[in-house]
Amino acid sequence: MTDPIDIKTKKIIPSKGSQFQKSLVLESLEENILSHWDTWGKFQQEWASRAYKSFKDFDKYLVLIYLIKNNWQTLGDKFQYLSMDEFYDSDTVTIDKINLIQISNDLNIPKETIRRKVNELQKADILKRQGKTIVFNRKGIDTQKPEDMIEILSSFIEKKVKNVTRSRMVW
Repeated sequence: MTDPIDIKTKKIIPSKGSQFQKSLVLESLEENILSHWDTWGKFQQEWASRAYKSFKDFDKYLVLIYLIKNNWQTLGDKFQYLSMDEFYDSDTVTIDKINLIQISNDLNIPKETIRRKVNELQKADILKRQGKTIVFNRKGIDTQKPEDMIEILSSFIEKKVKNVTRSRMVW
């Protein structure tokens, strides 16, 4: 596994030698289940509200997020990294070789629903399909920009790290 990269500075974050232990995270989450509402619950509620507000349709939002994630993954596979500012300052984002069947399988949404949602996103001028290529314009990029979601998710992660650290100290 490679070292993580800071997406703002594009620099590698050196590992501190300690390994991430999923079991500690799971144990902490199970022990502190009621304490998660103020952070994780808020994140989930805000995400769902924003997704619905954007399109009045969760499936369209899921397709949009999936396509953007696919783009980030493709860039990462080519060792091309963009900071969040660079990505969101782009005029267009091009996603090559999109397969609706793969999207359908990955999201567990019927293929015809995926096709319909992509067509609706195209009619809304969020994206353009050109064969198997999808191009997001500025409106499409701005529609899924996380804005305040990063702060909410960071609060959740910070709280969970403190819980895991406390749990680890008890051992």
